[in-house]
Amino acid sequence: MSIKSKIEQLTIQERQQLAHAFDRGFSQFIETNNSTFVGVNLDHKRLRHLVIEEEVGVWSTGKIQKL
Repeated sequence: MSIKSKIEQLTIQERQQLAHAFDRGFSQFIETNNSTFVGVNLDHKRLRHLVIEEEVGVWSTGKIQKL
């Protein structure tokens, strides 16, 4: 499933949250079903529990590792 289709499945509030982070340039991700996420401007060094599987520009999607 593409990043775009994952974003389209989010609620309006979740999309607004990611859009706000995109506009301001800070990191934000939303946990979706089955321990997956979609996020923007992710800091890979700080958010090591996120395993990125697809990246398009500043947008990412992947799995959340349980630590």
